[in-house]
Amino acid sequence: HNNSDQLPTQRKTIEFTVSGMTCSMCSNAIQQALVATPGVVVASVTLSTNVARIEYDESEICNAQSLREAVEDIGYDVVDVVSVASTSEPCTETTSAMEDADDRLERIIKQQAAQLRTRRRDFILSLIGTLPIMTITMFLPMLVEPTCGIMKFLKGSVKIMGHPFICESLILWAIATPLQFGCGFSLYKTAYYGIMRRVYGMDVLVTLGMTSSYLYATMATWSNEAGYRFFETAAVLLCFVLLGKWMNAMAVCRTSDALTSLMKLQAKSALRVLPLEKITDFRKWNPLVDA
Repeated sequence: HNNSDQLPTQRKTIEFTVSGMTCSMCSNAIQQALVATPGVVVASVTLSTNVARIEYDESEICNAQSLREAVEDIGYDVVDVVSVASTSEPCTETTSAMEDADDRLERIIKQQAAQLRTRRRDFILSLIGTLPIMTITMFLPMLVEPTCGIMKFLKGSVKIMGHPFICESLILWAIATPLQFGCGFSLYKTAYYGIMRRVYGMDVLVTLGMTSSYLYATMATWSNEAGYRFFETAAVLLCFVLLGKWMNAMAVCRTSDALTSLMKLQAKSALRVLPLEKITDFRKWNPLVDA
């Protein structure tokens, strides 16, 4: 086909609210995926507000849906899509544009508040599971005599399908497993997509450490060795990482609140003052007298 037969493209700008970012490598990975999409002119990802802003030439292969899929294909979730404006068309309604901006900020803040609740829930659940594990492995041996009934029970053995297991190891395994793959699911998800794209961020490092401890403790549980106490390492590591994610979500919410407060200080209208006569030197023009 000739170039004259091709439909003209329309340049647009769109904003995504993205969840799942934890560090600068996450934002860089999203930005690289967006820039690699044919038709994208400029893409920027802000970690502090979890917002990706893309300027692109709209076509059949480059549109809001394809850009969203580009982000979700690398393991992150697009929780909100905001069509900002058509770059080729000037904005004539300033008030409407400002109302749209306020609406976007409100939606971003609501999404971040929901993410904050999720981070807090995951941390509290991991803490509830980690405390019994630490109590069994650390506090009880220091506070209770080895001849005590509870210690004899923990060190005793039980047969399951003919194979003997130490009771303590089974209890630790039963508590640590849902923590590992329940509370830590988001870490495993991000790490999986990071490895697939060869982007080795913090989640990859954390999941490697947790999984190594968990697998070693599981093998020690089967062979009745003392290494089953490494369930504690995996649980404590997960708990501290989720605490960090919760604190990061709180910082993001505070940043958004501060930006929203600044946006509300912006004037919604302005008075335009023009001279009555043509002025050659505006330094001598007094708008209070000559307007």
